[in-house]
Amino acid sequence: MPADKMPVQRLNEEQFIYGSGWSAAVAAAGATANLTINILADADFKCYYFTTAVRQGVAGAEVLVANWAGTINVFYAQSGKTVSDTPIPVDAVVGFGRDPYVLPRPRIFEANTTVTIQVTSNVGTRTQVFFCMHGAKLRA
Repeated sequence: MPADKMPVQRLNEEQFIYGSGWSAAVAAAGATANLTINILADADFKCYYFTTAVRQGVAGAEVLVANWAGTINVFYAQSGKTVSDTPIPVDAVVGFGRDPYVLPRPRIFEANTTVTIQVTSNVGTRTQVFFCMHGAKLRA
């Protein structure tokens, strides 16, 4: 059948946000923690942008910070690829946590896959990071 005669399948996009939960505390310069986001099995996910929140301080008395000297690297389990060729300073990706990192082209994550975010601290203060992927579940 010619391509112009093929039936078009329309996908409904349901707004959805995936969150990693707070990372394990990284308290020393060079310390790393891995965050995991599991894409649910019910639908593929179309990601439009990333955001982060960073908090520092003694457990139970943390405060959100707007400027953190740490890096992130995002790994896609489905393809074995990363977002960047090297870990990127958080501020370079999401500003001071207030600005989303808008993907130049939305990224489709297959249902039932895992995204891992590696966080590395460059300061000696107890720090935790929360990572979000904003987008839509794709349904037929």
